[in-house]
Order: sequence, then C-alpha cells, then structure tokens
Amino acid sequence: MNKKINYPEKAVVLFKNGFSCSQAVLSTFGEKFNIDRNIALKLSDSFGGGM
Repeated sequence: MNKKINYPEKAVVLFKNGFSCSQAVLSTFGEKFNIDRNIALKLSDSFGGGM
C-alpha cells in the first residue's frame, strides 16, 4: 500500500524550520514534478525577500 504524501503539511513543517514560504512550497511540491530539492531551494530563494 502506498502512503499518500501530505504536501501542505510537509511545506508547513519546512517553513516552521526556517525556510522561506517559497522555498517550503517549491521544494515540497517539486518532488511531485521531479525537480531536485537543492535546485528548487536555489530557484525559490530570491522570492523569500519579496519582489
């Protein structure tokens, strides 16, 4: 039986552990689209301070 991933909960945990909102969301949902976690964190880093 496959365990379903709770993406929103995982993103909230990352956010509470110091990642920016954009990093938490992209690195979590990026898994679903085969985006490397480190690349997702680097891509979303600049959005953390606002645009």
